[in-house]
Amino acid sequence: MIIRFWLTLFVLLVAHVSNAQYEYLLHKSYAEQYQSYDSLFNFIEFLQMDSADAYHRINTIKQMAVQAGDNELVLEALLGECSYLLYGNLNKSQYYYSALYGRAHNSDLYITKLTKLLQLAEAQDNMTMQVRTHILLGLEYHERNNLISSLMHFSKFYTLIHEIPFEQFPTKKHFLLYMGKFYYQFEAYKDAEKYLLYAQEVPPSYMIHEEADVFNTMGLIKRQLKEYDSAIYYFTKGQEVAWKQGSTTWRHILGGNIGIVYYLRGEYKNAKPLLINDINTSLERNDYSNAINSIIKLADIYYHQKIYDSAFQYAETGRWAVDSVRPAYKYKVELYRLMGELAVARGDMKKAYLYSDSAMVARDSLDNDQQVKQLMLARHQLETNINNSEVAMLRSEKRISILLRNSLIGGFVLLSAIVFMVIYIRNKQKQNKEQMSLAALYNAQNRLADFTKTVHEKNALLETSEQEITRLKEKLDNYGTKEQSEDIIPKLQNSTILTDDEWEDFRQLFEQVHSGFLYRLREKFPNLSPAETRFIALSKLKLDTKEMTNILGVSSSTVRTHKYRLRKKLNLADDESFSKMIDEI
Repeated sequence: MIIRFWLTLFVLLVAHVSNAQYEYLLHKSYAEQYQSYDSLFNFIEFLQMDSADAYHRINTIKQMAVQAGDNELVLEALLGECSYLLYGNLNKSQYYYSALYGRAHNSDLYITKLTKLLQLAEAQDNMTMQVRTHILLGLEYHERNNLISSLMHFSKFYTLIHEIPFEQFPTKKHFLLYMGKFYYQFEAYKDAEKYLLYAQEVPPSYMIHEEADVFNTMGLIKRQLKEYDSAIYYFTKGQEVAWKQGSTTWRHILGGNIGIVYYLRGEYKNAKPLLINDINTSLERNDYSNAINSIIKLADIYYHQKIYDSAFQYAETGRWAVDSVRPAYKYKVELYRLMGELAVARGDMKKAYLYSDSAMVARDSLDNDQQVKQLMLARHQLETNINNSEVAMLRSEKRISILLRNSLIGGFVLLSAIVFMVIYIRNKQKQNKEQMSLAALYNAQNRLADFTKTVHEKNALLETSEQEITRLKEKLDNYGTKEQSEDIIPKLQNSTILTDDEWEDFRQLFEQVHSGFLYRLREKFPNLSPAETRFIALSKLKLDTKEMTNILGVSSSTVRTHKYRLRKKLNLADDESFSKMIDEI
């Protein structure tokens, strides 16, 4: 009994001592303690702990918060647990690698815990935790290529970030900067600019690199829009901030970006020293992502100046570094085009054609990526509009609730006025929903029309390319081997416009415009295969055999055979009967 008493007392004393070192966290807002939370739960010192020490810290803070009734601190401890689950128990190099190139641990469990944390934050009406959790879930779903879930969380973040003043959310600039970069990634430059202009109005947090990063991203946008004077203005502003903060890294990055502007203007004399400095510094830091763009530009300058040895040397450096960059094909298009031109200058036509082919393959990947980005952006905008409508409805309902409560005090007259207001607001909401449905239908019709127009244009482009393909085949036969010719040409001729992964998105868009068509088709012909259903949907858009060939990635004879078998299966005499059947469904 005595031993048990002293053992219990010892455990309580140890627990009290452990709690005492974290008591400064109790009953403080996020704005008061966000730096402490970062040092406890996010910095490398925490993430390099072994799991026993890390979870001891988390559980100690969590238990102390529960005992003190500090719900906000409980949520912070749970978020720290999620952070360790994803990046914990790594050495320094592993941590940086996982942060740049992917997630480290059990992503499914991370999402489960983060989702539960979001539910707790919503129940406690903790908006700062909701904002942070939404963006973390959006990032994780984006990493897993779950586009719908990712964009749903980004849309919720979009709404909430505007609701919280800086005084309550001092890391606001950081999150606005991220959204600006998100839109920049999808080439929605005007939307990205909107976030970054807002970020410039918000004071920075203790993460001082944010200010330079905001100016740098603004400069990148202006450079993409070919507003070169504005681009140099923002890059220079970023350099001024970097000098004040003593950030050598950002000075070189921004200097390299100014050098690229000079390159785009054809001012090679001004561009070269900035690009060389950026390349050397980036390679010293193993920052290939920043180095590769400047390497390609500098090699191209030497090529235009006919200094072929230097051009080839930098191009080879780029070829060695490009596979360390994600996505590599973004840079391979320009790099392989340049290396093909250098091979021509050296009289090596065999390599010139090989590099030309590699550049075309990279271009296909880049075009597919741009189509995916456009689809993601369209979904994001749709989710944002829907979310904003939901928020507006919730606000209206909240106002109605307040008025009803006041009516109990005001009496019968005030009650009558509130009833009238409720009816009016509901009618207004009904009108808004109808208008939103009409707008969604109109948007879907436009997008489907754009899709059809794109198919026609790409089909025309492919037809006009047949002579070029024949010419390339002849040159490959002359300069390359027969096996190379037989391998390369089918790649060009069998490229598809619409991939299987995009079909589901197309189907949803088709249903918005031709509502119920696929349902009525299945009802009338229940034995149709998915491939036959897809063929009929494309026929509904009045696409001809050549266009279907390019979309589906099959031969013209396959499309005609498929159509003949389908007519026979549906007991249709000819193509006219087939078209009439589609129009009548």
